[in-house]
Amino acid sequence: MTARSTSSGTLEVEVSPDRMRAFLSISTGRPGRDPPTFEEVTALLKRARVTHGVDDRLVRRTLASPAPVRACIAQGSPPDPGSEARTELSFVPGALIDAGDVLARVRQTHPPRPGRTVTGDEVPPGDALSGSLPIAGDDVLFDRERLRWEAERPGYPVFEGGGFRVEPLVEIDDDEMSARMTLRPVPRGGNAIDEATALRLIERSGVVFGLFEETVRDVVRRHAERPDEAISAHIAQGKAVIPGSDGRVTLTLEVGSRAGKQTQDGRVDFHHLSFSRDVRAGDLLAYRVPPSDGSAGRTVTGMVQLAQIGEEERLVAGDNVEVVNNGLEFRAAKDGILFADNGCLRVLQTYDVDGNVDFSTGDIETAHRVVVRGSVLSAFAVQAGGPIEVGEYVEDAILDSADSIDIRSGIAHGEIGAVSSRGDV
Repeated sequence: MTARSTSSGTLEVEVSPDRMRAFLSISTGRPGRDPPTFEEVTALLKRARVTHGVDDRLVRRTLASPAPVRACIAQGSPPDPGSEARTELSFVPGALIDAGDVLARVRQTHPPRPGRTVTGDEVPPGDALSGSLPIAGDDVLFDRERLRWEAERPGYPVFEGGGFRVEPLVEIDDDEMSARMTLRPVPRGGNAIDEATALRLIERSGVVFGLFEETVRDVVRRHAERPDEAISAHIAQGKAVIPGSDGRVTLTLEVGSRAGKQTQDGRVDFHHLSFSRDVRAGDLLAYRVPPSDGSAGRTVTGMVQLAQIGEEERLVAGDNVEVVNNGLEFRAAKDGILFADNGCLRVLQTYDVDGNVDFSTGDIETAHRVVVRGSVLSAFAVQAGGPIEVGEYVEDAILDSADSIDIRSGIAHGEIGAVSSRGDV
């Protein structure tokens, strides 16, 4: 409420809570004074922000009335929701349409209009369309601004169950690797689709790769010959991803295996376990085949699917092993004994046995030095081009060295045992 006192009385302007009406009240002033003026009321209305729907004639009539008086001197404009909506179809049932084509429109004899409060604020019209419109179903968009339903993809429009939907011309599988086109019977008075239109609508349906154009031509031709029949065909196929293959490392010598040699009678000789091999400097020990990148795939919608790159096989170059030829070859840097264990290649000058020579090691044969920290058990052999050192004792075994032999705890000869050396024993 806005009030103003004058010598002739008190003026009051009151705006209703919904701001759709404004009231002018005039109280009794002192006798002999002039009544409030129209200009004073106008200024008071301005202070109250009443700018719309003021009835000037009613204001003057109220001022001319004897006080006290109260009158509604301004009315807002109520909103008009418009006439009842009516839906008009824009398609021929069974006819093929394109994406963006209009399926139906909303018609009203007069459109909705907003209202306005006495303070000049706009009042939106009630939604006369709410709850009375068909539903926009699969592949259908309702444009609320232009009050129409539009197809979101090429196909055959259907109105049923209180809503619109489009049965697609082209169906694309969930993984987007395959597409199928279905041409439905042509409605009476219509024309069968031609090849150019078919190709355009297929592209508009999202198929841009792997299209079987000859198949499309054949389907269009057969449909033109039999327009009253439905024809369906697989028209596109994506390119599958080919994953990259893992890299591998191949040893050129049999080394590191725990399997013994199989004899002619089918038995396995566990004296020959191939734990090591003598090599010369420059010998090729292993070669690497790099992993492949694979081949990327592509969906019928044009989405590129990257291939998984293969993984490298791990092999470490240890003591006296060098990697050459851009990391593809492992070669011996010195003469020595090749060992391969735990993904590592090593070339050593000493064959070091941390324990006994037994079934866990097999026989030992090398041109280099051999150190056995335990014993050499019966029926096993150690043959070396360098010195042989045994930390404990030698049972009924064979020791042969082109250099010297050093046995710390003695020898137990048997039927097959023999110790021979070209140096000291």
